[in-house]
Amino acid sequence: MNKNIIETTGWLVHATVVSAYRSTGHLEGAPPASTEIALDAKTGKLAIRDGPQPYNGPKLDIERLWRGDFLFELFTEPGTQPCSLPYIPTRQDVAQVRKTIYIPLVKGWLRTCQQNHPECTKRRTELPSRVIDVGDRPGEELSLCVTKHGSAPYIALSHCWGGPELPKTTRENYASRQKVILLKELPRSFQDAVHVTRGLGFRYLWIDSLCVIQGDKDDWEVESSRMAQVYNDAVLVIGADQAKDSTQGFLVRRTDSPSSLPVATVQNKDGTWSNVHSRQFKPLHRDLRRVSPLATRGWTLQEQFLSRRMVHFVGRELVWECRTAAWCECMEIDNMQKDDMDRSGETLGQKHRLESDLSKDKGLWHSMIQQYHARDLTYPSDFLSALSGIATYLQQQYSAGKYCAGLWGPSLGELLWYNETGNARRAMPYRAPTWSWASVTADSDKLHIKFCADEHEFLEITQETYILGIACTPSGKDPNGAVTSGHITLQGQLFPAKLSYSGAYTLQTDLGSNFQMLSIDEDLRNVTLDVDCILIGLHEEFISSGLILRKKPIAGNSTYERVGYFLSSAHGRDMQQKIQMREYGGVEDDPTSVTII
Repeated sequence: MNKNIIETTGWLVHATVVSAYRSTGHLEGAPPASTEIALDAKTGKLAIRDGPQPYNGPKLDIERLWRGDFLFELFTEPGTQPCSLPYIPTRQDVAQVRKTIYIPLVKGWLRTCQQNHPECTKRRTELPSRVIDVGDRPGEELSLCVTKHGSAPYIALSHCWGGPELPKTTRENYASRQKVILLKELPRSFQDAVHVTRGLGFRYLWIDSLCVIQGDKDDWEVESSRMAQVYNDAVLVIGADQAKDSTQGFLVRRTDSPSSLPVATVQNKDGTWSNVHSRQFKPLHRDLRRVSPLATRGWTLQEQFLSRRMVHFVGRELVWECRTAAWCECMEIDNMQKDDMDRSGETLGQKHRLESDLSKDKGLWHSMIQQYHARDLTYPSDFLSALSGIATYLQQQYSAGKYCAGLWGPSLGELLWYNETGNARRAMPYRAPTWSWASVTADSDKLHIKFCADEHEFLEITQETYILGIACTPSGKDPNGAVTSGHITLQGQLFPAKLSYSGAYTLQTDLGSNFQMLSIDEDLRNVTLDVDCILIGLHEEFISSGLILRKKPIAGNSTYERVGYFLSSAHGRDMQQKIQMREYGGVEDDPTSVTII
């Protein structure tokens, strides 16, 4: 906190404190003389609290304030004279009515992106199988257009399913929808999407429930396998982030945005004057990742990552993200570039990372898995289908390789996943083979899937274990979607163990190893289980990791299910040698071929 700033700009700060004081609920008067203030000279954020004198007004803890509860900022508005003081930036007042400002704002962002961002532009795009023709006049009704995959710009909607009666296209109304769709009969979010499409000057709009024939398994399988192309080819994707279902709409702000008050006029070094405003500081765009209803839905993860450009209608403001930059309506994010996006640590503004080589950046896929497990699906059977668009995109654009039930390759390192929260159970009905992270779920709290390679540097795969074969059987026409079965065959050396529970899971072996972590994929607390373990990873030679397997009696002695993951603090090389030289009557164990289903 820079007290020199307070002393040298006391007249400015006093006016700001009056504004801040009033915004806490005191509409008249000034704060008492005992009020203490602090201004950050770099950011222009200001905090207030009561001084030591008795006072019946708001008593604010300065430490809590500086964690972001009651921060205030000084700024000038766009289109006015900028201020030369470094802590007074230009910011947009977001308390305006959204319907009056979103069209010029989004048009400006789109124009800047199209003209200056070659990475966000495709030479040719293809229409989806069907789109909504919104017409070119405000009063014109809509119709479902069968495109035959021609080429024309279109907008896509990303939204939360739900509402009393979500309108759907079915085989029964397919013909009538091609004649007319009454705008007034659509829910508010769909109506708002039509208004945005028309306002931006486009004719075609894609909405999943209207453009995919619902209740038709064959059509759903074909169209769901094309999701990567649908969202990637759209000139813009609208994110109805603030709407919990289709009835709520997104063109009216759901959350009150902090209003600003003029507090001072500052003379700049060049003699010009700037009008300075103050408002309570709220990082508005962070709503996008923390409280946005859209960010809680499983399908919308790939919709965000696959879109080249997306504008989010969040409760308090609009946020733009493309593969080159990110902007927000309040202007706190002002042309965030790629390096800043990577440092931000949030999904916002990270869609450009899909352009990287997945074979060198598995961490991106692992990060998406963690985000995905924290989201909800209306239909649990969609679990793998809702990620297949990203997998298909990476295969088509970057030759990402074989993809099976959520894993790439898979390499042996991809098998070393575990659930950090310890509350896993096997998903029912079946949705993936046991060696896939997609096979586990939880009843209440969300899973937190992690990968050993991300947590421990210098992961080395033991040369004694390798993959002989892998395959999955798709349940439909999408090769990267839902599966009915799958297996992976490994060759390596097993060692027997006994898994039990007494306050915590323990693994007893004759190797004398200390297992510092056991992650069990299902509830086995009431049983003592004979298992076999296979060593896969060595980490700087000091620790080792592998899989815990259970024989599947009905399928033969060489067929197993995964029941968990182990991390041992035993010296990796020593453990490997002990496994290799386990002696039974002086005979060294031979490598074993095991199939995990």
